[in-house]
Amino acid sequence: MNKQAVVSKFSHVKPGDTEFKGGGLRDFFLYRDLGIADATSGQVSAIWSKPIPTYRLKRARAGTSTNANSRS
Repeated sequence: MNKQAVVSKFSHVKPGDTEFKGGGLRDFFLYRDLGIADATSGQVSAIWSKPIPTYRLKRARAGTSTNANSRS
């Protein structure tokens, strides 16, 4: 059961409010914080992730595959 106090904050993040950053769980994704953790006092977090468009091309040129099922 939630023993935290009721939170009355609101989070609305527009595209220019936060930037996409690397350094997350996957090196081929960029992440953007949606501000939910601050609004919920850390009870919930939310991020928007998007793939790095050139990552697959760089891996292909280096001779390594990003798809375990691919055949060379």
